Amino acid sequence: FGKVFAEAGVHARSAVGVAVLPLDAPVEVEVIAEL
Repeated sequence: FGKVFAEAGVHARSAVGVAVLPLDAPVEVEVIAEL
C-alpha cells in the first residue's frame, strides 16, 4: 500500500467497536483539521 500511494497513503485511522453509538447515530465522523 505504501509503495503504491507513497506519502498520500499515510494517514491516521481509527475504529470504534461499540454495539450502539450515542443518540442512536448511524455513523461516527472523526475529523482532524489544520488551519
